[in-house]
Amino acid sequence: MQTTEIPAPAGLRQRKQARTREALIAAGMQLFLEHGFDAVTVDQIAAAAEVSRRSFFRYFETKGDLVLGWTRELQDVLVAALQARPADEAPLRSVQAAFLVMVGRVDPQHGDTYGFARLIHCTPSLRGHSLQKHAEWEDALALALATRLQKTASGRLQARLTARVGVAAFRTAMDVWLERRGRSSLATLLDRSFAGLPAATDPLPARPGTQARGT
Repeated sequence: MQTTEIPAPAGLRQRKQARTREALIAAGMQLFLEHGFDAVTVDQIAAAAEVSRRSFFRYFETKGDLVLGWTRELQDVLVAALQARPADEAPLRSVQAAFLVMVGRVDPQHGDTYGFARLIHCTPSLRGHSLQKHAEWEDALALALATRLQKTASGRLQARLTARVGVAAFRTAMDVWLERRGRSSLATLLDRSFAGLPAATDPLPARPGTQARGT
């Protein structure tokens, strides 16, 4: 007698998909760290994760998307943390607090974070992908900030500027963290990066023997 396969419940199916996705990321990153990004093929990743090549492409369009897959999850954490901040808090302070929540997910709980970040930093093609993802973070943060600012051209400008400055502060902290080979606390470097923003916008002191304009 022919039997009909009963489809798995939605929750079970989603958990299975999440496990497959995590297995692909883990297998891919292990191979990338051992052999270098360019030397590893999609077929090798699929084999290491014990799935088919076709299954790989159900989750990722390219192997570069696999490396940066975790940044999409971080974006969700970042936006949710920003939305949870008090509505009357200074926008940049809210962005800083949101980044600290996000960084708490990867530093120091995930030992592979430094390896991931180093791989992206040292692979030109991945750096291009990374810049695109950071631009998407700016868009997401600006959209979340716009809901608490005046719905005017000035408010939209402030939201965009605050989001861009926040991402720049994060990237600066990441650069220093990589230079120190992950030995410093990324959260501490992030705090220092945000703390340096007012000084970064102060006018440069006049050179000896020169006068400031307008005097």
